[in-house]
Parts: sequence; structure tokens; C-alpha cells
Amino acid sequence: MNTSIKSLVLAIGLTATVSLSAVAQNQGTIDKGPKYGTDSVQCITNLSLYKEFYKQQNYKDALPSWRWVFKNCPKARENTYIDGLKIMEYKLRNEKDAKRKDAYIDTLMMVFDGRMKYFPLHYKTRLPQEGTILGRKGVMLYEVKPEANEQIYEILKRSIELEGKDSPGDVIVYYFRSVVNRVKEGKAESTTIVDVYDQMSEIIDANIAANAQDEKMRVNWENIRNNVELTFEPYAKCEDLVRIYEAKFAANPEDLALLQKITKILDKKKCTDTQLFFQATQNLHKVQPDANSAYMMARLLLKDEKYADAVPYLKDAFELQTDNDRKATSAYLLATVYLSLHNYTSCRSYAQKALELKPTDGNPLLIIGDAYAASSKDCGEDELGKKAGYWAAVDKYIQAKRLDSSISEAADKRIGATSAAFPSQETIFFHGKKVGDPYRVECWIQENTTIRAAR
Repeated sequence: MNTSIKSLVLAIGLTATVSLSAVAQNQGTIDKGPKYGTDSVQCITNLSLYKEFYKQQNYKDALPSWRWVFKNCPKARENTYIDGLKIMEYKLRNEKDAKRKDAYIDTLMMVFDGRMKYFPLHYKTRLPQEGTILGRKGVMLYEVKPEANEQIYEILKRSIELEGKDSPGDVIVYYFRSVVNRVKEGKAESTTIVDVYDQMSEIIDANIAANAQDEKMRVNWENIRNNVELTFEPYAKCEDLVRIYEAKFAANPEDLALLQKITKILDKKKCTDTQLFFQATQNLHKVQPDANSAYMMARLLLKDEKYADAVPYLKDAFELQTDNDRKATSAYLLATVYLSLHNYTSCRSYAQKALELKPTDGNPLLIIGDAYAASSKDCGEDELGKKAGYWAAVDKYIQAKRLDSSISEAADKRIGATSAAFPSQETIFFHGKKVGDPYRVECWIQENTTIRAAR
């Protein structure tokens, strides 16, 4: 022992009583209970010794005194466990012998356990910190001994159960990897991967949303999501997901939680062309009808051009939806479906509803114009009358363009094509009219317009 250390030990021995008195004032009476162990003087001496070495980053010489404190007065200070992590990490980095390394890892795990046992509450918030400590324990075990997968899995699983949406990103990443490893080892079914992926995605999405205004944190959580997605990728193929869930669906076709999980994961992974997705979505709407399930069903049917079958679902989506933008979308889709079904009055009715809900969107006016143009030939008694619907259609296209500049190109194309179908000057003159005269379009349209000739 060098001279400076000898002096330190002597100073500690001479001032132990004074130190104990100071600690008593700061942390409570020391001679009541086991906080400083059965030998409080020896405890304070070893605390001071290891701390002095620790400050100098001399972890090798800090170890003996730290170990004494850890074993003999574990309740003395929470920093004993915080410092112990660095000391053990140092020993692990510099140890080549496998058995000794395992011993240090065991001690490392005991450090986490000791902190949870003796300091279960955070020193500032006074809230339980078991979940947080377990998360750090599991992450560290993964980093120093990844082959201990079962232990890692149990630790991190419990941490996430306790912390929920407050779980740190590295805990989520390593927990998900441990789940995948369990499946590879034959200790869990492949459905577990999908279930846990779904659970972790909810936590990640919640944190991305919560940090939408904090770019650094948002990017960090997006990186975590990418990491989890990368691990999940081998199991994210549609055929694998369908295979995983088909048997469960067959066994419990009306299980609400299962139906929500199946539709969510298949939709997220763009597996909506599968029969399983269709059946699960259909059952979900039967068990718990809401706007989302109705909209999903309508979307599937529209993809197969089953327009009439989609109508009831779109009506449900429209009626059940509370968000105005989404309600407007449902109304607009209903208008387009009714246009395909040549039900022009219903087409206009829902287009008008969409416009009322979203008055800056010109697309509903385009649809109304399309309905006028499509039905024009059936709405007149003579050649002029059968062309009148085109005037009303162009009026709607012009109105749409003025309202919403984003659809100007689409409106212009319609204006050009429809204007070409206007009656000729001769036809207008033959029926006793002239360009610029007002005209009332009859039939279901019932619009006032202006006579124009084709150019």
C-alpha cells in the first residue's frame, strides 16, 4: 500500500466517529437498524475507501472495499449499486477466463437485485423503480451474455409489464429479439412473435406520437421501430402471417381481441388481399361494428368491384364515423359507388354531404358533374334537351376548379371533353334558342344553366 493510501486509511480510522455523525445528520440515525450493518464504523471506512479509488477510476483497487460494503451493509447507500455496475463492467472487459467472467456476470446480476431489494423507490419521485432496474438488468445481460436468452426474456418481459408505454427503446428491442430467439429454440410458438410485435408496435407508436414536436426523440423512436421491423421482417411475409393465424381464427372466429389483432397486423403488413383478412374483417364488423371495420369491408369489396355489396358498409362507415374528415371520405366514396351503379340522385346526395363536411374539397363537385354528364342523354325530350346535362356538368367542373386549385388539371380535362359534347349552333337555332340564353335542365338534375355551343 503506497503512502497516500496509508494516510487515507489512517484518516478514515481517526475520523470515523465524526463521519458517522455527519452521515447520521444527513441520512437519519445510523445506530438503529441494519442500515450500516453490524459494524457501522467498518462500513463507513470501506465506503470511503472504495469511493476514493472509484473517483480515480481505479476500479481494481476499489473492488475489495466495495465488495465488503455490498455484502455487509447493503442498505448503506444506493450508489453502492450504481458504482458496482461500473466496477463489474471493468472486470468483465479485462477478464479472459470464462469461469471468472461468469462469476462477474452473476455478481452484476446480484447488483441489480440488491438495488431492487433495498432501494425499491426512486430517490426523487419515491415511485417504484423495479421495472426500470429490471430493464437495465435485462439489457446488460443481453450485452454480456446473449446466450442466456431465457433469463433475458423473463427479465425484460417483467420490465415491460411494469413500465408499459414508459419502457425504453433498448428494452423493447432486446425483448423482441429474445422472443424471436425463444421461437428459434423451440420454446414458443411462432404466433408469439406476431403477438409481441403487435404489443411493441403500440408502445413505439405511442412514443412517436407523444414526441411529435421533439425531432430528436421522434427520430430516436423511429429508429427503434426500424430496428424492431428489421427483426420482424423474416416473419412478416403474408403467407407466414396467414399460416400463423388461420388455425386460431378457425378455432375462435368471433373472438374480438383476436379479430382486432388479425385485421390490424394483416393491414399493416399489406396482406389485405388474403381470404383471412376478408373473413376476419367481416366477422369483426359483425361482432363489434364500428366505422373502421365498416370502411375496411367496403374497401375490400370495392377492390373486387362489388359496388352494390360495398354500399351497406360504406353507409355504416358514414353513420358510425365521428371524425369529419373520415366521414367526408365515406360520403365521397358512397357518391362514387352510386355513380358506378347509375344511381345518380344518391350520388349527388352523398357528394353534397361530403362537400358540407369538407367545404374546401372540390372532388365532390367533380363527381356531381360526372353524374350530370353521364345521365344527360336520358334527361331530355329532344336533341337539345339531351345535351343540356353537359352544360350543368361543366358548371360543376368550373365551380370545383374555383373552389379547389389542387383539382384544376382534373377539372380542365373534364371541361374540355364535356364541352365537345355541347350541341352545335345549328341545333340550338333549330330549337328556337341562342347561345347565352338561360336554360332549365329537367329530369332529376333540375339545374339552371346557360346555353353554350360546341367549338
